[in-house]
Amino acid sequence: MSLGSYFNNAMHSDFTVRCLSRAFKVHKVIISARSDYFRNACEGGFKEEFANEIDLSDDDIWLVDSMLQFMYTGSADVPDMLDLPLAVSKLGFYAALAGIADKYQVKELIGCAVKEFRYELFQMRYTECMDEMLNQIPTIYDALPQEDRRLRDPITNAIAREYALLPKLDVISRHIRDEAHHALGEAVKRHADFASDVVVAMGRDPLEFRRTSLPLINRIECKSCHKHYLIDEYDVSDGLVWDVVDSSPRGAFNCDDCILRLWESEGQIGYHPYKGADGKHHFLRV
Repeated sequence: MSLGSYFNNAMHSDFTVRCLSRAFKVHKVIISARSDYFRNACEGGFKEEFANEIDLSDDDIWLVDSMLQFMYTGSADVPDMLDLPLAVSKLGFYAALAGIADKYQVKELIGCAVKEFRYELFQMRYTECMDEMLNQIPTIYDALPQEDRRLRDPITNAIAREYALLPKLDVISRHIRDEAHHALGEAVKRHADFASDVVVAMGRDPLEFRRTSLPLINRIECKSCHKHYLIDEYDVSDGLVWDVVDSSPRGAFNCDDCILRLWESEGQIGYHPYKGADGKHHFLRV
């Protein structure tokens, strides 16, 4: 059986996470390894340790479900959209998932959710999507602490970029421009932090804005185990070791587990990414 098959499985379960009508059967050793919060709940002498359960009914059940699944599978999958509130899009889901991961100190999930959030945002690079972006501002801005810019900067940069394109729309698309103006005005009224951030983003020099805008994000498949990863121009994902064909992340690659197996075989060659003193990513041949 794979580790993921033990999620919400009573076999060898020694802890229960309750959320509203659901009772998730989990394992202390797994949730403790993934989360400092749950490790303290299981070992810190609190009532949860002796009752062998914890109640998270103050949180949305679809977020608790996804967070616990990540602890077993290592992937952040969107639930069936029928299970999500009508106001929540994929963009809002990943922002909210980063928020609950931060609350319960599941650090790996924060990074995973942020990367998926940026990928979804990259797919929305059209002015027609501004309404959806703006509708998710409260969720995005409430997800992570104010000093954590991993969600805030991408969304404000994206909105500023798309807003700059509005005057170029033709007469037929005038209704899109009008709706975007109205939606932006409402979002600015509702959230002061967003208002200041988007003003700064709109006032950037075009070249500076281009450098800080959303990078190109690709979903790449490991050529050995076929697991998918998200990579971008400015970030070689933490934990990934690339076996690069053309000395760039755009080439075919092996993930960290697969390349380590290759290194253990007869004289295989790979490249390990590291950040140099110049702040740029380089590849060390090993």
